[in-house]
Amino acid sequence: MQVHAFVKPGRQRESLGWDGVQLIAVVAAPPVEGAANERLVVVLAGWLGIAKSQISVVKGWTSRYKTLEIGVGEAAFQEAVNSLPRVPRQDKLL
Repeated sequence: MQVHAFVKPGRQRESLGWDGVQLIAVVAAPPVEGAANERLVVVLAGWLGIAKSQISVVKGWTSRYKTLEIGVGEAAFQEAVNSLPRVPRQDKLL
């Protein structure tokens, strides 16, 4: 399934949140040479309990706003999202 995400790279603490429309991911890796994207995949795979190979960035490789292809069913993803804290909507919605 495809999921939209807003990524905040280069932060001290990592976290995940949901604003009702997209994932909000805060990652420690800097936005240099794909490091933040790689860390995003690791964080999401750990959170969902799936292999890193089941997650890929399909749009927005160099943007903070990304579209991800995640190899889980919609019901499993929605159950996982319900465990995330709700955060305010971000400035740009996909």
